[in-house]
Amino acid sequence: MAALYQKSTFAGAFKRAAVSQAPRVERASLQVCASYRNKENIDLSKVTNFTKHEKDAGSTEVQIARLTARVEQISTHLKANRKDFSGKRGLEAVLSQRKRLMQYLYKADR
Repeated sequence: MAALYQKSTFAGAFKRAAVSQAPRVERASLQVCASYRNKENIDLSKVTNFTKHEKDAGSTEVQIARLTARVEQISTHLKANRKDFSGKRGLEAVLSQRKRLMQYLYKADR
């Protein structure tokens, strides 16, 4: 019976020191183009016409103006890249969001 309660020598083989780690491989950082990030290609110059005050960033009119600028940017991207189906899906999502905001604005400003 005493043999059943002794420590197993088999468990010592799996200690941390026994396992060697694979060498680290340095990978190049992934370069994401500006059109993918949508930071540089969106023309937001027309958005200031719709602001109610200086720090207005969330009113319905401003949101619609920003989405319209984004629609223009995605549309020019899709003219050059006709097979970008995820871009088309993103355009449809932006268009549906803009449509909902425009419907809300129509009902609210009667």
